[in-house]
Amino acid sequence: MGWAFVIAGQRLRCIMSRRRHLARAPIQEALIDVQFAPIHDGVRDHVVSQVAGDNAASARDIWEQLLEFKVEPAVQPQARATGSAVGKRIDLIDQQQVLQLRSSGFTFSQLPQYKSWEAMSEPALSYWRQFVEATGLGPVNRTAVRYINKVELPIPLLDFEEYLVAAPRIPAALPQNIASFLSRTISVRDADTAIVTQALEGETPDGKAVRVVVDIDIFCRTSFASNDFDTLQATLTRLREFKNDVFFEYLTEKTLEMYE
Repeated sequence: MGWAFVIAGQRLRCIMSRRRHLARAPIQEALIDVQFAPIHDGVRDHVVSQVAGDNAASARDIWEQLLEFKVEPAVQPQARATGSAVGKRIDLIDQQQVLQLRSSGFTFSQLPQYKSWEAMSEPALSYWRQFVEATGLGPVNRTAVRYINKVELPIPLLDFEEYLVAAPRIPAALPQNIASFLSRTISVRDADTAIVTQALEGETPDGKAVRVVVDIDIFCRTSFASNDFDTLQATLTRLREFKNDVFFEYLTEKTLEMYE
C-alpha cells in the first residue's frame, strides 16, 4: 500500500493505492525480454520448428536496417542503407501471443486480453527452455519485463491529478489546458532499473475519454547461464514485483477503480 500527497491549486489530496488484481487491467501489451551474446549462425528455420512446433501460426523474418552517411570534403554527401535478417517473429495459434527469436534476444509478448502473470510467464519460460536447448546459448546479460498500459480518462477532464500521481503540471499563471504531454522517468532500486514513460495519446474514437499511455519497463543487468532456469524465473518474478509497485504508485485509486 502506497501513499502520496498532491497539491493542486489550494487543494491537498491524499491518494492511497491499494494493491489488488484488476479484472480489466489496461494492459495493451506485456513483454518478457531476455538478452544474451549473439548467436553466430543466427536463428534458422529449424530453430523455429524446434521451439514453436505446431503452435506457430506464422513466422517471418525480423529485419535490422543500417543507414551509413558519409561526408568528405568537396564530395557530395552519400548515404547507403543495408539490411539483414536478425531473427524470426512467430505469431502463436489462438493465444494472442507473439514470440521473437533474435540472434541476441528472446521476447515473449502477451497481447489483450491479459489474464495473469502466470498465464504469461509459464509459456514464456517453456519456450525459453526449448530455445536454449535448440541453440546452446551463452550467458544471459540482460533481463526485463515491460508493461504498456493505455488508461482511458473520462471527458470532461478537469484535472489530470485526479487520475495520475505524477501528472503534468503547468505554472499557475499560464493557461492550464493541456493538449499533449510526454514524460520519462528513470529510477533505480538495488540492481533493478525502472523506466516509466507517460504520454497523452489523444481522444478515444467515441470522444468520451482521452488515452494516456503508461509504459513501465523494468530491467536488470545479469550474468548467469542461459540454462539456469530457476535464476531466470526468480529474476523475472522480482522484476514483475517492482513493476507492480510502480504501476500502483503512478495511478490514483480513482483510476484503479475504473479497471476492477
